[in-house]
Amino acid sequence: GIIPQRSGSQQSTPREVDRSLRGRFALSLAQSVGVYGKIPRSDARSSSSALSTPRQPSSGRPPSRSSRTPTFNERERAIISNLDDFSAGQLAELNSRLYASRVAKMQELRQAQEEKASLQEQLQETLATLADSRHASQQALQSVQADKQFVAGLLRKYRGLVGRFEEHRARLDLRDSSELDQARPPPP
Repeated sequence: GIIPQRSGSQQSTPREVDRSLRGRFALSLAQSVGVYGKIPRSDARSSSSALSTPRQPSSGRPPSRSSRTPTFNERERAIISNLDDFSAGQLAELNSRLYASRVAKMQELRQAQEEKASLQEQLQETLATLADSRHASQQALQSVQADKQFVAGLLRKYRGLVGRFEEHRARLDLRDSSELDQARPPPP
């Protein structure tokens, strides 16, 4: 349970139980805010010192967001400042509510992570579709350009052939004009 059990003749006094619950409540409150990592049970009784010293960042990097000093709203500050006035039952109730709140936040976080993964998958599919359509449009553009070049080449050849045919016909017309002149009746 929440209250630590001692074996044999070492029974907890009500004052020790209150301190233990206060420490656990403060620890639970700090963890629900997401500031501190888990503190071993041996340190749970001295959680007031644990609250004042956040985890130190590793390898000389600047402190991460999760290791910064917690910020509490006025209601939370009032509860923390009045922990000595709470009974063991009230502390246990607060602890269980904080635990339920943490569980709910973790579930929301998992749902958000699942939704994020789903959205990332959809984004990847959309990006793949866009890349495929872009590739297809580039190929179509290259095909159109190749067709234009082919048609332009055909037009050049056709114009060249038409030009040669016109020249050949003009030469033939010049030769035939002398024959036509002979076949024409003389002017009156």
